[in-house]
Amino acid sequence: MIILGGFLLLCWSGLRFSDLQRCRLSTWQLDSHSLRGLTWRAKTCNTSTPFGVVISGLLSKGTWTWIHQFLSTLDKLYSDEDPDHIDFAMPTFGNQDTPIVPFDAMTYAEALFYIRYYMALPWSQHGVPASLNTKSYSVHGLKATILSWAAQANLPETDRRIHGKHRPAQAS
Repeated sequence: MIILGGFLLLCWSGLRFSDLQRCRLSTWQLDSHSLRGLTWRAKTCNTSTPFGVVISGLLSKGTWTWIHQFLSTLDKLYSDEDPDHIDFAMPTFGNQDTPIVPFDAMTYAEALFYIRYYMALPWSQHGVPASLNTKSYSVHGLKATILSWAAQANLPETDRRIHGKHRPAQAS
């Protein structure tokens, strides 16, 4: 639940994996429409960067959404921890069923292993089509997914840039 929820949060929020691993859970705020938070450092700046995700819509059914399940699981996991000391969203699992204690941030390499593992649909009796090569996908692709969909839908460049946390082309 934590790993899949973290991947969904990456996809829908436009965060880079490294940015999600640089946010204190104590900055996260949930209301009836969104989850918002701050990173303590991002690739593009050394200060806090806001992020957010709408909690209803695709992959949500009724009022109990994937965000609620993800946050509930994180809350149980970190219930004995000081929330100001947890400055990452996804803990390392080290190929175990539960996170390693004391908690430490999941590395990019571990996240890459899990994204490819879950893309193979290990819970499904049917698996994935043979034409899908899971090795050609990366964690960075989660950020790029929404940006590519937005470009295909001809959404304004300024909106795509804001979601991707990119500067205007002429300023780069």
